Amino acid sequence: MQYHLLITLPIYILLHVGLFGVFRKAGEAGWKAFVPGLNLYVWMQIIGRPTWWMIWFLIPVVNFIMGIGIVLDMVRSYNKHRFVDQALAVLFPYFYFIYLGFNKKDEYQGKWQELAETKTLTKSPMREWLDAILFAGTAALIIRTLLIEAFMIPTTSMEGSLLAGDFLFVSKFHYGIRLPQAPLSFPFVHNTLPLTKGTKSYLPVELPYSRLPGIKHVQRNEIVVFNYPDDDRNPDVPELGKINITSMKQNYIKRCVAVAGDSLEIRAGHIFINGKPGWESENMQTSYIAGEIGIKVLKKEGFRANYFKGGGADPNNNAQGIDMNPLTRQPMGAGSSHWVLHMNATKFAEMKSKYSGTKFEPLLDKPLPEKPRNINVAASLLTLRKGGLKELIYPKVPGLTNWSKDNFGPIYLPKKGVTVKLDPHSLLMYEKIIDVYEKHDLDVSADGTIKIDGKVTTEYTFAMNYYWMMGDNRHASLDSRFWGYVPEDHVIGRPWFVLFSWEEGPRWSRFFRPISSWEPGS
Repeated sequence: MQYHLLITLPIYILLHVGLFGVFRKAGEAGWKAFVPGLNLYVWMQIIGRPTWWMIWFLIPVVNFIMGIGIVLDMVRSYNKHRFVDQALAVLFPYFYFIYLGFNKKDEYQGKWQELAETKTLTKSPMREWLDAILFAGTAALIIRTLLIEAFMIPTTSMEGSLLAGDFLFVSKFHYGIRLPQAPLSFPFVHNTLPLTKGTKSYLPVELPYSRLPGIKHVQRNEIVVFNYPDDDRNPDVPELGKINITSMKQNYIKRCVAVAGDSLEIRAGHIFINGKPGWESENMQTSYIAGEIGIKVLKKEGFRANYFKGGGADPNNNAQGIDMNPLTRQPMGAGSSHWVLHMNATKFAEMKSKYSGTKFEPLLDKPLPEKPRNINVAASLLTLRKGGLKELIYPKVPGLTNWSKDNFGPIYLPKKGVTVKLDPHSLLMYEKIIDVYEKHDLDVSADGTIKIDGKVTTEYTFAMNYYWMMGDNRHASLDSRFWGYVPEDHVIGRPWFVLFSWEEGPRWSRFFRPISSWEPGS
């Protein structure tokens, strides 16, 4: 039995059993508590609200807020005015209504809306404060969970467009509100508890994915916030371990360069969509090799000083592993060295013109040598499920492709409802989609026979849409080239605007700047 049944079914039963008792005390037939629609109608009669209020419960988000209101009206109809009673009723109605409906001391006093006109309640200053805090906290939690959330960009993967230190407001309703998936989690934090070293803020209980209708779909070349797809195999934060609840995975921000149904290819660092050159931001950065040039000159040209020390930027000629910073110095041999600079094409042309005595040239990965394709599918599946080989380009199967981060594909972006043929190559491309994202039991025997949910098959129909996300700082971005497709259930929302930006001080020009200014048509 899945976790969500273990949680939602008992909650549903407890709530309606409690309402059974509450309804009976109020003079209504208890069985009405179990009839959808009728139970809400009876609830309105008991508390004295007009019947037309039921319409509010058809409107997403509004229904949640109104639900809190009618819970409070119900307990007030039973003369429950203490803060503790009302807080417990709002937070745990499935337990509190059982207590209210079946204890012998609490009696129904009448419709609260009528009682409120005749009763005058005096609240202490402390109670006034507690009510205000509860209201503000509840409102803030609803807004953060369902409507708008603040994010700060920690890395340089979108450098050229969005910067490390940008503080964003992200709309969760543009692409449709994704309903909460981790019911047993600490409020107002993401996946770790504050003031702890990697203590998870949630229990491993996941509700099924569900999304309300949005005002638009993810469009090609839009900047998108989403959950890191590979956290269930290769954790982004190792101390957290593997994260299997989608909404608790790390938050990432990239540009969606291809949508479901597209064919994507990267040739010498340039994107092609369905065989045609794709849109590229004028601020898109790639890596360039620069010969001997002074560090003071680089600072003068705007290469940020904080990247000259620590964190991978190394002015002492130490060899670097993966270049993920705007500036890295690398050895060339024979005592000389060069800089690897991340900049856009305009800055590259400017540097080449101003410092003609210094060698500047693009740094691109070439396709890897062709390898024999005698792939052991069963063994490769086992490797992938253990996390694959982290240093390899997607799909992380040695010998399956000769792709690199600058020469990649073509690759098809799965679209909901489309059926594809399965062979050793396509199966390894779509393995995680079938096995993890769409939760089927995938098995491949030694002779290559493919079984999905115990049935032999040679094809598969996708249940979700998938996207391809890449950073604008192309050579300093961990993105879909390394971990593959992003499922629609991982999409969090659309960044709205930069509230403020900070790097050793405020970057005033970025305050309140709309994200659309870095997208096509701006």
